[in-house]
Amino acid sequence: MRTRVRTIGRALVGIAALVVPLGSIGQVASPEDSRKSLQAQAERAGVIAERGRQAHYTRRFDLSGLPKYVPEKQLTGWLRIHG
Repeated sequence: MRTRVRTIGRALVGIAALVVPLGSIGQVASPEDSRKSLQAQAERAGVIAERGRQAHYTRRFDLSGLPKYVPEKQLTGWLRIHG
């Protein structure tokens, strides 16, 4: 009985492995869709590059009056960051 259940289970897994990719075939993009997609990506890259060249914060700070930082104690150990 166990052998039969295993055989059926393996057969179902095999059939699922063959059937699942058929659902993901979906639509094939037309050349026009591909062209529009690449154009949109290029336009977005241009917008991002232009924003990067602009100065968004013009106020300057004079930090020369601050004392030089000297740590009071040398830390050792692990720094763990989760998130």
